[in-house]
Amino acid sequence: MMKTSIAKSMMENEEGMNHLLIEIPPLDVQGAQVGIILPDGIFRTKNLTGYYEDESGSILIDHRTKWTQHLLIELYTKEKLNFEQTTVNTVLTLKSKDTTTSQYENTVTMTLADEGDMEGLVIDENVITFLKNLQSAKDDNVTPQPKTYKTVNEYAFLEEKYRIDF
Repeated sequence: MMKTSIAKSMMENEEGMNHLLIEIPPLDVQGAQVGIILPDGIFRTKNLTGYYEDESGSILIDHRTKWTQHLLIELYTKEKLNFEQTTVNTVLTLKSKDTTTSQYENTVTMTLADEGDMEGLVIDENVITFLKNLQSAKDDNVTPQPKTYKTVNEYAFLEEKYRIDF
């Protein structure tokens, strides 16, 4: 039902970062949401693809689309953890048109290692390509901010009132 993958098979144990990509096929349901269950010591940001998240961290999915939806979540560690392997669980909850609920779960395994001991690292190019495309799309939408000047003298109020910045 849904496909989950991570950018790197290994993540740095201390101050490490990784990305989780969740792909959801077109849905014909009343409602859909995704929950992410992380082990202690691993944290996540809000989804980078802009879907709405409620207070509990569940991501609400647009259930009326006719194309595959992608969720990208950044995972990270703050301090050194005491385990070498961990799993990230994702749960897709669907509410059908007759109001019955069904859940689908996926698990992704990730190895935690020291920064210098990353032998055997496997990189998922699909996740990396999606991340790069998302970043370049955001860079294209950045609008330049106007320059602001602050003059301090007895006529500063006139300059602020009548200045035209190009």
